[in-house]
Amino acid sequence: LPEHHNIWAFSEQASYVGGDLYDIILMPDSSILAYVADISGKGVAAALLMASLSTKLRTEAHSHQNINKLLQTVNESMYTLMSDEGYFATIILIRYSPVTGRVQFIRAGHPTPLWIKDDELKVIEPLKGISLGVLQDVEYQIQEIQLAPGNSLVLFSDGVNEAENEIHELFGDDRLTDCISRLEGPPWGHHIVEAVKAWRGEAEVNDDLTVLEMWQENH
Repeated sequence: LPEHHNIWAFSEQASYVGGDLYDIILMPDSSILAYVADISGKGVAAALLMASLSTKLRTEAHSHQNINKLLQTVNESMYTLMSDEGYFATIILIRYSPVTGRVQFIRAGHPTPLWIKDDELKVIEPLKGISLGVLQDVEYQIQEIQLAPGNSLVLFSDGVNEAENEIHELFGDDRLTDCISRLEGPPWGHHIVEAVKAWRGEAEVNDDLTVLEMWQENH
């Protein structure tokens, strides 16, 4: 990606084959298509489905300006692969223009992204969106926000808020909010990852952990 694009990502697998997936695709109009996805289950079968999802998104990305149409096409393909076996995938898919700060996103069964504005979390009211591979002919709802200078958008998997410590307590949404209120950014992603790792301590990693952040520079 060009140097002026402020993007940071981290992904850690809980086992030798993870179920989390993220990608960043530069589009012809200089916008960015990006996503974080999570395949149900672990192991080889989940990894093969993850590879199929990645390939399908990359293949279809340049054919659809509308991210709803893109995800509908991807869902049809994943339904064929997943439904009989009982698998599904959650995803948060965004289209982001670094020049204007405009962000369109679709949430399909995935944690709602964090919009950090003036060093505080701005609430994004989540719209319902069914996970990939569950039903055919799904209509997704596009939400839109505007990232002003100094704003950040953080996509993450549930390995963040559902991370467990040695006594199986969850990291949770409140600690995530507290982490942001105590520290300085953007970027914020590396702070979140370090806070989750500190919370886990010596506990066995219970889920894949993925964080993808993009932010607008302060002028």
